[in-house]
Amino acid sequence: MSESVIELENVTKVYSPDVHALNGITLSIPLKGMYAFVGPSGSGKSTLLHIIGAMDVPTSGNVVLDGVKLNNLKDYKLTLIRRKKVGFVFQDYNLLPNLTALENIMVPMEFAGMSRIKRLRNAASLLEMAGLAKRSTHKPSQLSGGEKQRIAIARALANNPKVILADEPTGNLDSKNAEQIYNLFRNLAKDHTVIVVTHVERLAQLADRVFYLKDGKLTRTDKNNKL
Repeated sequence: MSESVIELENVTKVYSPDVHALNGITLSIPLKGMYAFVGPSGSGKSTLLHIIGAMDVPTSGNVVLDGVKLNNLKDYKLTLIRRKKVGFVFQDYNLLPNLTALENIMVPMEFAGMSRIKRLRNAASLLEMAGLAKRSTHKPSQLSGGEKQRIAIARALANNPKVILADEPTGNLDSKNAEQIYNLFRNLAKDHTVIVVTHVERLAQLADRVFYLKDGKLTRTDKNNKL
């Protein structure tokens, strides 16, 4: 049985008496592999992703990330956990417009206190991994949507996290670029736990396991046997 890197037990998230974003979510996600959360708008997918990534806290229930129980941790401790254990990829890329591709990748390493020489070396290696070594001096405005998302993925890997969380990472991309991004995630899943939120069933089927949500509840889980 695979070691779990994420454990959720009866997790709820209530924003107001009328807004229950999550209703008793219990699940376990193994170390390494690709996993997808699928569901309609408002099903709780993004809320669940934020709680797993220590960007938000549950109203009740237990969350364990890589052996660390996140409940009741101070904000600064949650920040340290995010920095060391989690890489984030967003639909809108969230690249800094005044920095080059190389410099954008280096940002998380700087926050982690890494030396400049090591930051440059690691960022160059990640650019190569993303197939964008020739775009190192380009700023986001000079890159295509697919290139910007690959830079964002490289940045998410900057501190070698165990978990990569991607929230609708292909929402702004055409089908060709979307498939390239998912194939990149598929490759990264050999050494990382990759969790993707999507509403595109065809792309979700590239994951090892698919978790379906509706109205804040986990309705079913499908294991794909394609590998």
